[in-house]
Amino acid sequence: MKSHKLFSKKPVFCLRSLPFGGAGSIIKALLPEGREDGNMGEIISTSFDNVAPLFAVVFLGYALRRLGVMREKDAVTLNSLCFHLLIPCLCIRSLQSVVFDGAYLRLLLYVGATYAVTIPLLCLLVPRLIPRRGQAGVVIQAAYRSNDVLLGIPLMENICGPDRMAPMLIVIAEVLILYNVTAVIILSRFSEREDARRPDAAAVAMQVIRNPILAGTLLGLLLRLLPFTLPVLVAKPLNNLASSASTVAMLAIGLRFRLAALSGDRRAICLTALIKLVILPVIWCWAAVWLGYRGDLMCAVFLVHACPTATSSAPLADAMGCDGLLAGELVLVTTGLSMFTIFCGVVILRASALI
Repeated sequence: MKSHKLFSKKPVFCLRSLPFGGAGSIIKALLPEGREDGNMGEIISTSFDNVAPLFAVVFLGYALRRLGVMREKDAVTLNSLCFHLLIPCLCIRSLQSVVFDGAYLRLLLYVGATYAVTIPLLCLLVPRLIPRRGQAGVVIQAAYRSNDVLLGIPLMENICGPDRMAPMLIVIAEVLILYNVTAVIILSRFSEREDARRPDAAAVAMQVIRNPILAGTLLGLLLRLLPFTLPVLVAKPLNNLASSASTVAMLAIGLRFRLAALSGDRRAICLTALIKLVILPVIWCWAAVWLGYRGDLMCAVFLVHACPTATSSAPLADAMGCDGLLAGELVLVTTGLSMFTIFCGVVILRASALI
């Protein structure tokens, strides 16, 4: 750590030294030693550069739809392109040269443990606060199921760089399985329709096996074992496709983004946004800090919990007999608010020298 003169003209920022009155002691207790030689302006500027360009593409997609250049249904095509081609290519490119150690296994175990604690607690507590079954199931799903693929991966690439994405990609391979299994079970349990389809173990298992992102992750890991590198004829198109994944994914989010009045249950919306964007990221990042996570591993923990609700949660909720309107509005609200909460989270993590 660099030293600085006592009367340096360069302003110094450290979260632990902020004058928050009574809250100051709490912050000092929760955070590790901050980045003593960090300039607050530089930290905010770097964090802004990490987050803002991606959300600028979201607003570009929104503007293109409003201007009639593109239509909302084009987002379906772009999402399919990302899910089936671009993001698998990104997984292959990022994982084929990664050197694995015990840290990745510990990360998988930690993330799995966070969901093993979070989901049962949500199933226990949310119905007490949201009495209507169909809404309670939607809130539970929206509170833990993140848009890690379309938003988490681009953010990880911008914050940590394309050469340090392995932790996020490995974690996503794990949580995609968890999301697909638990969401169907929870929504069927809280369904308001008698004829709502019940969990089909074979169908869920097939959905997991056929997931192209999981296939891309496995292929990337297998390519590490080859005694030669991919030929230019394959490597160059693969790299070009992988590089476009972030932009196309954010554009698709923008095409679906709507600034409309909310018609759902305001209490359920506020509760979900608070849990999804504030409570869970704070709790699990705090725990990760004291377990020694730093750098790209810490960034992966933050993003997997801090990203807004997955867009696929709305049609699934509707199909399972839950409140589809509320599910769609939760996607909208958490996506909009996450622009601010993720930026604040990145600033805090950078100022604390955690990423």
